[in-house]
Amino acid sequence: YSKWIIPVANSGGHENAFSRFLPTTIEYSDAHQRLYLGYQSGRVTFIDDLSGGEEKFYTSATSGVVKLTAVGNFLHLAAIADRYYRHQQAVFDVNGREVSKAQQSSTVGVTTWHEELNQLYVMPSDGTSYYFRRYEIHPTSGAITYLGNAQNVSGGIMHGPMSFKGSEMLLGSGHVFDTETFQQIGFIGGVDKMQWIGDETILFPEQEAGITLIRRDSGNRNVEQLVY
Repeated sequence: YSKWIIPVANSGGHENAFSRFLPTTIEYSDAHQRLYLGYQSGRVTFIDDLSGGEEKFYTSATSGVVKLTAVGNFLHLAAIADRYYRHQQAVFDVNGREVSKAQQSSTVGVTTWHEELNQLYVMPSDGTSYYFRRYEIHPTSGAITYLGNAQNVSGGIMHGPMSFKGSEMLLGSGHVFDTETFQQIGFIGGVDKMQWIGDETILFPEQEAGITLIRRDSGNRNVEQLVY
């Protein structure tokens, strides 16, 4: 979908009259074949092949949009709920119609969708936390259900990104969880961020200057190291 990202970046999101500011969040939906853009005004627009590169109206929240996440056949939207910057969560269908809403408000920052389990994992907006939540989103109705949160983990503060391999989930902070029990089953320390991509692990060690990327195979052996 880079054919849509590049024009949006170059135009500053000024495709038409209601897109006067840069989007606060951008998300691509494979199911909808659309690039969604959320704005501080509450507007949500989309671009697809039929729109000819122009933004089209999708829906409008009552307050600023902070996060959009593609969740199967639906789109999850988090918007500012009150002056304490908690976020209200709602789920919309392809036509921009709200089909469900989370009962409680919470801060939404890093989100990751697990397609096989139909579950959405949510970390607070500051990017670091001692807990994170998970929700189930029904694949046909879009109903969102709170399934609980993981907290009091060993290994210190958690942060994203989140990635999956089989029945396990790896956080960027090195915490490993079982996706069925939602219990911590391990901790990989020593680096600033990490992520699973297929059978490999990508690590980003913390350093004062530059960026180092380490790639490890399924046997945890270093196979490549790049320094920028």
